[in-house]
Amino acid sequence: MKIVNHTFSFALLGKSNVLSQLNSAYRESIIKQNEQVDKIVTF
Repeated sequence: MKIVNHTFSFALLGKSNVLSQLNSAYRESIIKQNEQVDKIVTF
């Protein structure tokens, strides 16, 4: 039972890690899009 519990908490930890990675990647893509828009506006 302890092993299963440990694996479950590890899976939760991994999920939150993946979510945070997705979140930061999403933010980076938005920042890049904004930079491109800024360049278009300047030209």
